[in-house]
Amino acid sequence: MKKKIIFKIFIVVLFLIVLCTLSIFFSKRVYAPEKELENSQNQELNNEINAIEEKTPEDETINISVIGDIMCHNTQYNDAYDSSLGDYDFSYVFEDIKQYIENADLAIGNLETTLAGKDIGYESYPTFNTPEHIATDLKELGLDVLSTTNNHALD
Repeated sequence: MKKKIIFKIFIVVLFLIVLCTLSIFFSKRVYAPEKELENSQNQELNNEINAIEEKTPEDETINISVIGDIMCHNTQYNDAYDSSLGDYDFSYVFEDIKQYIENADLAIGNLETTLAGKDIGYESYPTFNTPEHIATDLKELGLDVLSTTNNHALD
């Protein structure tokens, strides 16, 4: 919802900038000799700007959370393994920061590991390969964007 509001605000501001730029351009270059036409167009432009300003919503606050160095050592993925499910559960690792991610309008994380699969073999330092379930847990945590542009991208 807030992303749509932000986008609408961006469009309104962009529209205002274009209108102001056009107003300055036309008033100084095109219609300078024709004062009556200039005044009429300026009045129309001012009316349009006023109408847009009246529709502009109040200031909005956007909460952005950013976390980095999401990586997984062998002690962590061994601890996250649930033998009763035969799968991994990393959700408990993020419990202390969960409130910050859940309350964010946009949550971004830096994933400092690869998810190359079990067949490759899960690895720890210096070349990381983490169980894929961490991606599911990060999504359920509320992360919207994961960056993999870092020194472990080719591990």
